[in-house]
Amino acid sequence: MEPFSFDPQMCRTCGGRCCQGHPGLWVEPARLAALYFDGTLPSRERLAELLPPFGFFLKDLCGVAVPAPVADEKGCTFLTADGCRLPASHRPCQCLALTPSIDTLMEGEICCSLPPPFRSGNVMESWRHFWDEHSQ
Repeated sequence: MEPFSFDPQMCRTCGGRCCQGHPGLWVEPARLAALYFDGTLPSRERLAELLPPFGFFLKDLCGVAVPAPVADEKGCTFLTADGCRLPASHRPCQCLALTPSIDTLMEGEICCSLPPPFRSGNVMESWRHFWDEHSQ
């Protein structure tokens, strides 16, 4: 699903409005597995136990468990005054795929966008397919 359109300068300038409101989701199960679990994801139940020390949890999206960063009233747990504390290589797919918009800076509202493969409906289908194949 790559290439990503991550623009650290634009994100730093805006202060992470997207991160404050909608922390990004993991789109690709294989990428999460490669980065955090030696290439193989555990069962859904075990994954729910293993994600919190990394700063993630399984978010329920219309009945589909999707890994996402933990968030509080300030937004994503990884957001700092200097930007994301995760190295770009270890950020969720949606975070990296977000297409920045200068309008976000000018209007003060989130005008950035995600390419279709990274939108929530496709994320849900990716994980639904993964869980269906790996629950047997």
